[in-house]
Amino acid sequence: MKSFDTVFCEQFKEIIVLNKSFKDITTFKIGGKIKYLVYPRTICEIKKITKLCNRHKVKFVVLGGGSNVLASDDCFEGVVIKTTEIKEIKFCGKKVVCGCGALLGSVVISAKNKNLSGMEWAVGIPGTVGGACIMNAGAFGFETFDRLNYVVVFDGKKAKKLYKKDIKYGYRTTEFQKSSVIILKAQFSLLQKSHDEIAKNIEFFVQKRTKLQKICFPNAGSVFKKPSKDLSAAEIIDRLGLKGKRFGDAMVSTFHAGFIVNLNCATCKEVQKLIAFIFDKVYNILNIKLELEIIYIP
Repeated sequence: MKSFDTVFCEQFKEIIVLNKSFKDITTFKIGGKIKYLVYPRTICEIKKITKLCNRHKVKFVVLGGGSNVLASDDCFEGVVIKTTEIKEIKFCGKKVVCGCGALLGSVVISAKNKNLSGMEWAVGIPGTVGGACIMNAGAFGFETFDRLNYVVVFDGKKAKKLYKKDIKYGYRTTEFQKSSVIILKAQFSLLQKSHDEIAKNIEFFVQKRTKLQKICFPNAGSVFKKPSKDLSAAEIIDRLGLKGKRFGDAMVSTFHAGFIVNLNCATCKEVQKLIAFIFDKVYNILNIKLELEIIYIP
């Protein structure tokens, strides 16, 4: 019987990228080496890869834009499936179906070209549709599930359609975060608006993001969830004077206290140490338990 390595390399040699690490494929620029990094070109290839991994009991991680994750410093002795080649965007009337690897910014611009609105808030987010659906990503009071109709998921054996009403979700969370299903595609309902109105919305959100989140160092976006509707983690951390607090090259941004930045060569352990320090400070002084928004890849 052929080994996993032999079979995997034979079947997927055209899409395997070797000698890469999580530093190369995440916005945080942190993480250890990856044994096999693959860029599937079709949903069919995603299914084949995951089935092979499951058959041989090989660990795999599915990653979109890599914008909301913190990866371990250790070598990942498995397969990382990067979905960014599954980027088809199809319109049917006011509805749009997006591949899991479609960038949110691309969806916004494609919708604008069809005079369709409802996703402008996502402009500037360096994530994919699949990742956004897993996280229920959002910004400025909007979130992915506002416009979501359904997702198509793969459970390791078959693909199935799940409508929004049948999915458990909340603020920056969904049931997918605790399951092993892979999101393959998603459909959204948009609104018909004029080209000029949509362009103004996009410009508004671009300016707002630039004003609030213009950060020059690698980061993973907001590290913590809002503890309440009217209070952000950034406000709390700022109030406690923790801007600029650092361990090694991991530092609380001096521009936006909700972000931790990688000043140069920050490690996962340094970021985790800083997160633990913030957790303890906030809880001990304000009796507030912060929750992580970013996902850890062990």
